[in-house]
Amino acid sequence: MKKLLTVNIEGDKHLERVRPFIAEENPDIVCLQEAFRDDVQDLLGTEFQAEFLPMCLKERSDGSLSQWGVAIATRVPAHTVIREYYYQPTTAFVPYDSSTLHTKRKTMWQGVVGITVEDVRGVLTIFSTHFTWLPDGDVARDENQTVDMKTLLTFLETQPPHILCGDFNIPRKQNALYPVLAAHYTDHVPQEYNTSMYLPLHRVKDDPKEGPKVASYMVDYILSTPETYTVSPASMRGNVSDHCALITTIEKI
Repeated sequence: MKKLLTVNIEGDKHLERVRPFIAEENPDIVCLQEAFRDDVQDLLGTEFQAEFLPMCLKERSDGSLSQWGVAIATRVPAHTVIREYYYQPTTAFVPYDSSTLHTKRKTMWQGVVGITVEDVRGVLTIFSTHFTWLPDGDVARDENQTVDMKTLLTFLETQPPHILCGDFNIPRKQNALYPVLAAHYTDHVPQEYNTSMYLPLHRVKDDPKEGPKVASYMVDYILSTPETYTVSPASMRGNVSDHCALITTIEKI
């Protein structure tokens, strides 16, 4: 049985919280979203094998540009590392442009990074992703999320039974794509959790309109292909980032 932790760390804004949190939880497998490549190994320590999937070039707090994306790390050496993009807007990474929804789409790649590791009952396959963002949590008129979800699921159907973790930007009970995910996976985040956002650290915490909206978003998930894994109900921890962290244990059936 392996302890798994997943959290969106919002770049380098909360490193002083993320580092001791990971050390305290002492997980076997860590999935990170919105991470800078330069920070991953430092956050985890040398006992982890960390694998990274860049999604764009983004500006750090000090103004420098760095690769930004998703990571997965394991204390047990990985047998296989899997990297796959389900949306590639350009032939090379360019600095992220947040000016409009269109420029965001054209300067951000979308993908998954996965590993296979040995467990007492067989090989575990785990993926980490940061799914396509859209305002207001709904499905965009240009169907970016719909197209990307189809491409992602088509790829994942070729993979062994697996765990899929990350920030999906698809609020449960609000976004029409959540039932699509639920048709393929078992959701191990208890239904009583109504949000995975941590508003006290979120940029809209003082906005009377946007704050309550964001506070209703359950968007971070630990999912598994049905009847292949024993996964404990995920627990949630706040005060780590603008997203809560999810923690569980996983084991092959």
